[in-house]
Amino acid sequence: MELTDTYKRKWKLWMMLTALAAIAVIGAACASDEPEVKATINLADTQFESLWINNAVAEFVIEAAYGNPVEAIPMTTVIMQTAIVNGDVDIVMELWEQNLIEWHDEEIANGNIENLGMTYEGGPQFFVVPTYTAEEFGIVTIEDMKKPEVVAALADPEDPSKGAFINCVSGWQCAEINRAKFQAYGLDEFYNIITLGSTGAMDAGLQGPQITKTPTFGYYWAPTPLYGSYDWTIVEEPAYTAACWDEVIKGQDDSSYTPAEACAYESFPINKGINTGLRETAPDVVAMLEKMMVGISPISKTAAWALENDVDVSADKIATAKYYLENFEDSWTQWMDDDAVRAVKDALAALSQPTPTEVPTRVPATAAPWPTAAATAAPWPTAAATAAPSPTARPTAAPAAAPRGTVPSGEAPIAVNRVNAGVGTPRFCTAGCAEDVYVSGIMETLFRPVYGDTLGAERVANVLATDFDLDPNLEWIDFSLREGVQFHDGWGEMTAYDVAFSFNDANRNTQPESIHGQASDFASLIKFVQVVDDYKVRMHYENFDSRGIRHRFSTFW
Repeated sequence: MELTDTYKRKWKLWMMLTALAAIAVIGAACASDEPEVKATINLADTQFESLWINNAVAEFVIEAAYGNPVEAIPMTTVIMQTAIVNGDVDIVMELWEQNLIEWHDEEIANGNIENLGMTYEGGPQFFVVPTYTAEEFGIVTIEDMKKPEVVAALADPEDPSKGAFINCVSGWQCAEINRAKFQAYGLDEFYNIITLGSTGAMDAGLQGPQITKTPTFGYYWAPTPLYGSYDWTIVEEPAYTAACWDEVIKGQDDSSYTPAEACAYESFPINKGINTGLRETAPDVVAMLEKMMVGISPISKTAAWALENDVDVSADKIATAKYYLENFEDSWTQWMDDDAVRAVKDALAALSQPTPTEVPTRVPATAAPWPTAAATAAPWPTAAATAAPSPTARPTAAPAAAPRGTVPSGEAPIAVNRVNAGVGTPRFCTAGCAEDVYVSGIMETLFRPVYGDTLGAERVANVLATDFDLDPNLEWIDFSLREGVQFHDGWGEMTAYDVAFSFNDANRNTQPESIHGQASDFASLIKFVQVVDDYKVRMHYENFDSRGIRHRFSTFW
């Protein structure tokens, strides 16, 4: 979906809403000279697909039916727990409170949050292997994962003495729950837990092997298109009990504690929560949310539609909401009164109206703190740019090949299917952002892994760093930087100050407000990065990780 299409649809929707608002103001002119300004409602975006779908539907309905502007704010689960309590976030469409039960019950008792009930039916979480792997090795229960032949088939490329387990995303509570369960099951002796920084990386760790028909082992949940697109076998665990889960939570809270037992996740309805202040600022929205049951089957069908049609539900929220609302009318019309239903239907109809000849763009109130393309050409193709060139402009013959040994130069436009939140300072590079900027070549790393059979040769390529020096006591590591590396558009040479800023701005130890996709991972490993001289930085370890060069400072992250 082109970026301009999204702007056109949003423009249509807001033109319709503005027209409706104007009618309402005229009708109430005798009562007030000023239109009512409604509060912005903030949704928590903890970065996974079913939540993106639920947020898209909620945003469309709230804006169309009740007139409140809505913003979805990317964040980790940990930040969400603080934000919903202090009112920086108003709504969490998927609480998953069994992963946060002590926090949830305490804040409910304190009157800071409310649980408004089901968004969709029981959402299972589980450990899975591909069905072909389960059949080949006879995998049924969690104890089967300890078989030597199973561990060998799932060998970690970085440490073949153990298997690899694809954990949930860093910053999600399930990451620590899974670690505690592994300790209780004794699986930590057999597997390295690979905790990744984004849902995209986690999905790749499970989907890639399915495509190539190779073994993989990891955590996942439903409803998701990944789970519905392939044949998976859920590895059986002991049945959930409250007493068992109490042990697991002890291990979650204290990594030095090994739970006496572990068990499967409880399968329970996925509920929505609000900050209690929303009842005062938007009581009509709260009344709707109390009835808003989106449903596990409609969510799965919407996710499957998005996958089939290459729709990014995290970015194209209007298309996502439109699909749901047009296909599951019997569901959503039960959430609200007739006037609200009519407003939503009018907003949907407005999306099909002819587009204006010119689509206005938002102008920031202040200058952005980083270089932008505002003073140059539009960052997406314009009508003039996309028009077919005249026949006379086309070369009549292929250009001559460049002489051997020369280096081609010039500009190469790169198209990406989305631009995630995080374009700017590193602290805002949320889950999925890193993958985008690396793949599109917008940023570069200190090193780059070299894959393939290198017959024992060095398997790391120097990129921005030319060398490193590791402290024998494993307290710090020095990186020597390549000289003469230039930023684009004449912004000068990269120095140690730029490298230190990038790491420190993303690291929650040094930048508490960071919502970088790996902010918590950095904090657990890195205290801070220090400038030694113009071309050398010293990274002080919080906890040493032997995989650092190929894992922490390369395109893996």
